[in-house]
Amino acid sequence: MKVGFAIVTHQSDICPSGNDETFEFIKSIQSTVKYDYEIFLVDNQSTPKYSQDYNIDGINYTFIEDQSIAGVTGAWNLGINLAAAA
Repeated sequence: MKVGFAIVTHQSDICPSGNDETFEFIKSIQSTVKYDYEIFLVDNQSTPKYSQDYNIDGINYTFIEDQSIAGVTGAWNLGINLAAAA
């Protein structure tokens, strides 16, 4: 069985620790999940974007340019659809 994790992240002036919290969450998944899995990270227009400086391999990363089009539910649905299609 393969597990898909759909994670939506956002960093901005309102949520300045979004990237750090996302990184810690992903590290937690990697250190505890014993099943075969994939991570689908949807960046909902973070400023700055989720940085690849976090050096996490195996993440399917998608950046949403304008979150006002579909909102957070659009980002959630995108992540779920990506995970379901994998």
